[in-house]
Amino acid sequence: MSADLVRLHLTKRGINERRRALLDRQQALLARVRTLDDLVVQAEAKAARHVLCATLAVFGTLVAQTCVLFYWVFDKFDWNLVEPMTYFLGYTPVWLGVVYYFKTGNEFTYDNLRDSLFQRVASKEFARLQRAKQHQPSVAIATLGEVAAWKAEAASIVEELARIEVAA
Repeated sequence: MSADLVRLHLTKRGINERRRALLDRQQALLARVRTLDDLVVQAEAKAARHVLCATLAVFGTLVAQTCVLFYWVFDKFDWNLVEPMTYFLGYTPVWLGVVYYFKTGNEFTYDNLRDSLFQRVASKEFARLQRAKQHQPSVAIATLGEVAAWKAEAASIVEELARIEVAA
């Protein structure tokens, strides 16, 4: 942004005009973000609950699988019959991981899986909440990424204002 200051020839009037323009842009961005912040919080809360439920479901499935295999090996059948089943049960996540990698480009780990599930649910819920409030003209249609970008731009404006104050 120092090129902007050079272009303005460091005149007091030019610096004040730039400061006013930055403050106006910052206020516009923050007004947009404020109208959507409640929706972002609601969407992220629902996404967090959804991820927790999915995590508990995976844990429950693994516990049930262990119990069934334990019963089959020691009570119902013999290890010679159950061993091929355990091989296929253990190899299934490898294939799921390959599909997940090709679809998302991320490694198949619980953290990555939870993060992508959180992002997907939060984005869908945020869009749903915006559609529900669409009759209010103050609510703009945006994505979670746009809201984060607006917040980052407002923060960069604060930094530029600080640099202008130092230059003045």
